[in-house]
Amino acid sequence: MEPDELEDYFSDKFSSISVKTSGTLADIAAAVVSKPFFGLKEGDTVALKSPKEPCKSSIERFIREAEILEMLMKQKVPEIITYYGCLTTPEGVPVLVEEMADHNLTLLRRRKYKEDFPEALMDSIMERIAKGLSSLHGLNEGQGYLHRDIKPSNIYLFYGGLAKLGDFGSAGLNIQGRLGEADLGKGTSSGGAHGTPNYSAPETLGYRKIYSVSSEIYSLGCVGFYLIAGKTPFDDLGLENNYAELKNAKLGGRGHEGYIDSTIELLVRRKKVSDHKIKAVRKALDPNPLNRQKSVDEFLLEYQFGAENAILRRGLGKIQNLLDKTFDTNSDATPIEIVDAFLYEYERMQKHKQKFNLRTDIPENVRDLLEQRADKDYDNLRKYLDTEKGWAKTDLPSKEKVAERKRYVEDLFVLIFCWGNSIRDKFISDKSVSRVRPGTMSKEFFERWYKAYFK
Repeated sequence: MEPDELEDYFSDKFSSISVKTSGTLADIAAAVVSKPFFGLKEGDTVALKSPKEPCKSSIERFIREAEILEMLMKQKVPEIITYYGCLTTPEGVPVLVEEMADHNLTLLRRRKYKEDFPEALMDSIMERIAKGLSSLHGLNEGQGYLHRDIKPSNIYLFYGGLAKLGDFGSAGLNIQGRLGEADLGKGTSSGGAHGTPNYSAPETLGYRKIYSVSSEIYSLGCVGFYLIAGKTPFDDLGLENNYAELKNAKLGGRGHEGYIDSTIELLVRRKKVSDHKIKAVRKALDPNPLNRQKSVDEFLLEYQFGAENAILRRGLGKIQNLLDKTFDTNSDATPIEIVDAFLYEYERMQKHKQKFNLRTDIPENVRDLLEQRADKDYDNLRKYLDTEKGWAKTDLPSKEKVAERKRYVEDLFVLIFCWGNSIRDKFISDKSVSRVRPGTMSKEFFERWYKAYFK
């Protein structure tokens, strides 16, 4: 639905509506709230998701998506994109109101990490998506729903490095039955196609399409492969519009014997990631649904961990790898998603040490490294702000543009907020915040500083 149409319908709720993205089945518009509703306040920016071509089937799909999101919101799942409510046009067309993401995993991979993607960042993103997906699978008293379109562009990234699962337009009931049943190959039979071919399991590409927890794990495996290689194992084949031949390739059929194994072998030669990640991805991409991991949690465990005694050493290696990627070439500040990956990895090491009662100084050594990194970022912030008086300096180099300057200070504020609450208390901090989580950031604090700095 075009922005001018939305403005005609909802001018009483929004001060401006502009195009964000346009997909095959839905349009996303950015809108600024003009008066409070759905718990939103004036000035908030939200995403309006509407059918591209309103018809009976698309309206039914949007209503189903709204119902699923409402169930997830009642469970307060932070790894799912926040849904505020559903508006309806006079013609009965539903328009979903959701939080506006900063970007998605595809854009992050292409624009910021074109080469090697930090392994600790892989782990933090995959864990959040797995948790969100597990919540979806557990709905309806354990019978659950299936997402049926898991891919990087449906994994949304928010300011602070948070990853959330979104776009439930293809979701449907899991007819397989109760979560955890052994027969993972028996899922939702559908005559219609759902999902994106290169990320879809082979059993979903035939005439009788079978969607199950196992097909979701296959798609997760493709996302795991994408994080490592920047593409799926099937992108180079150019078969996304030829379902029969693509299915044949995924099954390792005639002309594609051993294709998956050879592709992964090439990946291992070129990319530096832990062996257990490669093994977890290979298992998830098995042509036989019964040979894949039995649950999303099992996939996540295999993807993230190896032998107990090696986990802390690998964690230290991941931190050191992240330290090589801390500086942004323009701002000299640590990217905020790297800060989140730092803290995520450090917390996981601490929990692992406590769980297995390990005797090692590795987590403490990591903490020292993070404190040094935090000190540098804090010093960088003080170059621009007089934190003692609570007022901003105004003598920045004139060559810097206002928008760039604002984004830079914004980045610094958030990362110092993270460091201060997770590493030590000497920085700008709020005792009620332990990590960056939806709805917990002190926006009023930042807005006060912005006004002092820019007005």
